[in-house]
Amino acid sequence: MDAWAIDLGTTHTVISYWLEDGQVSHILDLPKLTKITDVDAVGLEPALIPSALAFVGRTESMSVSQRLGSLFSPSASRSGEIVGRAALDLNLGHGVIENVKSRLGHSPCMPVLTYHGRAITVRDAAQTFIKALVSEVKSTTGHRIRRCAFTVPIDSFDCYRTELKNIARAVGIRDISFIDEPVAAALGYGLDLQLEQTVLVADFGGGSLDFAAVRLSPRLSRQGRCDVLAKASVGVGGHDIDRWLAIQVLRSRQVEYSHDESEMDDVWTRLLLREGRRVKEQVSVTGHSTFDVLPHPRNGDTHGARYVDVDASFLDSTLNEHGFYERIETALDDIHAQLVDIGTSQSAIQQVLLVGGTTLLPGVRTHFNDRFGPERVRQWCPFSAVASGGAAFSADVFKQDDFIVHDYALAAQTTLGGETSHIPIIKRGTRYPTDARHFAQQFTPSCPLGVPEVIFKLVIFEIAHHAIGQSSLNETSGRHALRPNRMALNGVDPILGRLEPPHQPGDPGPRLDVSFFIDKHRWLRTTVIDLKTGETLLEKHPVAQLL
Repeated sequence: MDAWAIDLGTTHTVISYWLEDGQVSHILDLPKLTKITDVDAVGLEPALIPSALAFVGRTESMSVSQRLGSLFSPSASRSGEIVGRAALDLNLGHGVIENVKSRLGHSPCMPVLTYHGRAITVRDAAQTFIKALVSEVKSTTGHRIRRCAFTVPIDSFDCYRTELKNIARAVGIRDISFIDEPVAAALGYGLDLQLEQTVLVADFGGGSLDFAAVRLSPRLSRQGRCDVLAKASVGVGGHDIDRWLAIQVLRSRQVEYSHDESEMDDVWTRLLLREGRRVKEQVSVTGHSTFDVLPHPRNGDTHGARYVDVDASFLDSTLNEHGFYERIETALDDIHAQLVDIGTSQSAIQQVLLVGGTTLLPGVRTHFNDRFGPERVRQWCPFSAVASGGAAFSADVFKQDDFIVHDYALAAQTTLGGETSHIPIIKRGTRYPTDARHFAQQFTPSCPLGVPEVIFKLVIFEIAHHAIGQSSLNETSGRHALRPNRMALNGVDPILGRLEPPHQPGDPGPRLDVSFFIDKHRWLRTTVIDLKTGETLLEKHPVAQLL
């Protein structure tokens, strides 16, 4: 058990490990943390740990410990921190934290609750959750996690991976790596690598839908590698479907969904969405379920029958109403366009691997069967493939031949009005390492205040590219009109340098030669030369690691 993987999901988390003797990965069952659902009854669900965390006071903690018995560890009782299934069983409203994954990369410092007078941030919650997992692994197996691969969405910002890396180090994990979730799924399905084939992985998670076309071949398998050909992502996931389904059921009872910020409404909403998730999972397996329309805590009125029958047709019409399948089609069209760009097409895809609980919905399977043909669609391990592939990657059985998935731009200030433009330096799809002058351009300091410029500053923006409603860098102008889905990569600690002598406002000639490249470790590096003096101000200086 030297190589581990943690598939941290928006809804569920799966832990796997690699057995060197058997050359196979295994899903680890942690009985104190894993959930039991209707899906278990048909043997489709492995040891899924709800990605949930609860903070309770000492008095309440002791009563909870008595109620849950062996499912509540003594250490958790003392600290008042409960994770996994036990956290969901508490139904504590504001005391239960879910959806940490979707917020960790964008708002790690955002407070989510107050506990014993201290604000608990998203980062605190994530670290508490992962620390509890690592501790429970040690308690259950006697092994410490020292080497671990974390599976991550393909459209996650670099800061998300950095947050995970820092948390992993803080809880004692020393050898840390990352692998895109779709790529891990391809490895986890254990396809016959004696055959060269192109595979499309569709990963339907709680927070996003991620697609990756991966080429597997005997040559690459001997090197322990796979080649990523195309990627696309849609910012809609299983949690959205839970909400859509709950709202649709309420509307069928002539109840309009509304939610204020009171704790009473928060608990009601949480339970309502949890019921939506349960019904979705049961419909996935049996084709039918009954939705328990919980009375609103303020008026207790369900406006009709409390129980609503939900079948595959009801759920399918809900998905259509929200354009779910249209979004999938747009993402798949994006995959096809990327394949065409490299001289192939969708027809070259030999197998389609479906990952995640949402792929079990009959409408989803039918949709992929219609587009690719049922003979190419596979779904035999939708819950375990990503974690299993992560363990293989952690053991260095495979290494991904990957490319950069976001655009990166340099912020530049114009002389007219001091406005900021953004110049592309690394484009989405760039394979690494690049040559030393992958991007090179000469710049003239703008001197916006009309005084000699002494300091130059390099600020890099990371720009996400989604399949839906998001543009990339403009091919004609070479500029990018920044949309909300972007982030300053080094805004807190920009690259600074001094100009000696200072650049004069009246001097229109270029002063700096600035180049960027990506090294084999995904570090973005820059070299800056002062054209006036010939001095190299920065040489292969690290800007940020594009994790």
